[in-house]
Amino acid sequence: MNSIFPSRTVVLGLLFSVFSVAALVACQGSVGAPGLPGASGNPGLPGIQGPQGDSGLPGLPGISGAAGNPGAPGKPGNPGNPGAMGATGEQGSEGADGAGAVSTQAAITTDTGTLYLDEGLTVFGSGFNAFEPVMAYVDLGGFRPTLGFADANAGGAWSITIADVSSLPGKYWSQLGASGILSVVAEGSDGSIASTPLAYASTRPPSPAPPREARMGASLSGGSVVTGNSIDVTGSGFGAGEFTSFVIITGVSGDKYGTGQIFQTRKGHGTAIATNTGVVTKSVRVSLAAGSYTLEAKGEDGTTATSVITVLAEAK
Repeated sequence: MNSIFPSRTVVLGLLFSVFSVAALVACQGSVGAPGLPGASGNPGLPGIQGPQGDSGLPGLPGISGAAGNPGAPGKPGNPGNPGAMGATGEQGSEGADGAGAVSTQAAITTDTGTLYLDEGLTVFGSGFNAFEPVMAYVDLGGFRPTLGFADANAGGAWSITIADVSSLPGKYWSQLGASGILSVVAEGSDGSIASTPLAYASTRPPSPAPPREARMGASLSGGSVVTGNSIDVTGSGFGAGEFTSFVIITGVSGDKYGTGQIFQTRKGHGTAIATNTGVVTKSVRVSLAAGSYTLEAKGEDGTTATSVITVLAEAK
């Protein structure tokens, strides 16, 4: 029974609910005025994105902008293929005869490196045109004293010799200084031209005196001397007035320069001048240990003589 029908308590509850609702309906009055609107609620979450709409129509074209600066020029294009050769034209009329060709190989030289104004000079030329007339002169910067004239031979060579430069006409030679340098120029009638520098001097300096030759067979006396004393020696066979030096060879030195050579050690003992007959005398003071030594007399012209000096110890 309890499982099929609801309990009494449940039934009573349901009946009470029905009567309560009916009482509320019977007691409801007329509808009142609407209340004030409530506060806005919080915004809801965004909805799901809808599908993309159709593309709009294109807008009107904008106004054209100002023109830009011109660009840099481009690289030149490759040259085109050469055109076909044109037809050969008619031969022109023969032209007038041209001037004679100028030799580009013209050159000159002199027989001396220094021109002495009181002596002669020879100028040589080559490379000019065959049989070309040539004039040689000195260029002094506005003045051109002439040296002479010549005709080139078949090979273009020529020469001009002046026996005495000072005898040439013109006052310009006297205006040169005592020494310097000048230009010698040669011009041909065909237009060939060449030049060369040349030092000059008013006169040739005197030749130096030839060196005097050493005399052979000179001799020198020797002898014995007690150390600390002097010995008189005499030489002969020297040149007249020859300046002569006296030394005593005292021994040899070691190889101090590392060359393997052994050098003599020498001690000077004054000088003397030979007489006109070639005789030279000298008093030589000797302060050496006892022993034998070589005395040498050597002249400025190379004349040489030697002798033996025996040095004795002092007596005790």
